[in-house]
Amino acid sequence: MPDWEWIVHRTTELTHDHWLKVVASGAALAFSSLWAFFWTWRSWRSRQDMDVIHVSQNTIVVRRTGADDTEEFWLILDVHFEDPLEQVISHPMPRRLIRRAAKKTTENQPFLVFPSEDRWYVLNLVRLAIAEPFKVGTAAKMVPDARVAEVECVFALTFERYKGIRQRKIRVMLVPRAVLDNPTVFERPMRLEAESHRDRITTLKAMQRDWLRGEESQFCMNVRLNVPL
Repeated sequence: MPDWEWIVHRTTELTHDHWLKVVASGAALAFSSLWAFFWTWRSWRSRQDMDVIHVSQNTIVVRRTGADDTEEFWLILDVHFEDPLEQVISHPMPRRLIRRAAKKTTENQPFLVFPSEDRWYVLNLVRLAIAEPFKVGTAAKMVPDARVAEVECVFALTFERYKGIRQRKIRVMLVPRAVLDNPTVFERPMRLEAESHRDRITTLKAMQRDWLRGEESQFCMNVRLNVPL
């Protein structure tokens, strides 16, 4: 027969000895949950999120949408992916550098600026993430007679703060290199799919100026996309 009096006594002692630890652990868990909820709510209400990374393709196409079926130039934005930053950049240090740089952008300077000793390494991690979805095309290049289009692109990281922007987030601007290599491409009238994209032209012009600086470029890096046909 169990000694119930002894069991009750030991239970009482353990409860007395450890109840503060239990209460403290519960309070800490509740506080951390509330804090996480607060920051999630604040990010949502402010339409500002530094915990995701959004990759968008920016291309210019010609469409016969003008009067009398004349050709017009259109800026087209397409999304490649939008994922949690920690899912795209696994190492915590470059994630910290990215968030820190995003906090320092302004309406007139939307690009993420990194310390010179870290710049290549951070951008190269982003380059690998951009190219990864095209690995099937990359592998296909080893197969005789495989049809793969090599698209040379340029990218830059931004955190745009224009007044009319709907949501602020870390964005990767991906542009065909042929567009940025053309110094007059943004001098002609450009139609948009949405008026909220108007400020994107300003960003792309600044990106082009930086790219055309060559080795002195601060924000841009090249990436090759192997697109299977």
